[in-house]
Amino acid sequence: MRQWFRFAAYGAMFWLVFCVGLPRLLSLSESWRTFGAAQDKWNIHAGAVYYTDVPVTRDTETANRAAVRQALDKRLQAISKADTGTGM
Repeated sequence: MRQWFRFAAYGAMFWLVFCVGLPRLLSLSESWRTFGAAQDKWNIHAGAVYYTDVPVTRDTETANRAAVRQALDKRLQAISKADTGTGM
């Protein structure tokens, strides 16, 4: 019986913290309100950003990868020219 009481007490504390306390605390924060408004405005869900389900982030990542590959190719070409002596 005592174990069930402890389980219920921990459950109630968990519920109070995560379902009552934190939402009230977050509603007072200007930065969280701004973040929430931006998510609503652009219809972006926070979890989707990490899985590139958002076209803007997916396109940005693709462009960044292409730019890095291009820069590495130029660097390798410069190194190979310097090694052969034709780069100077």
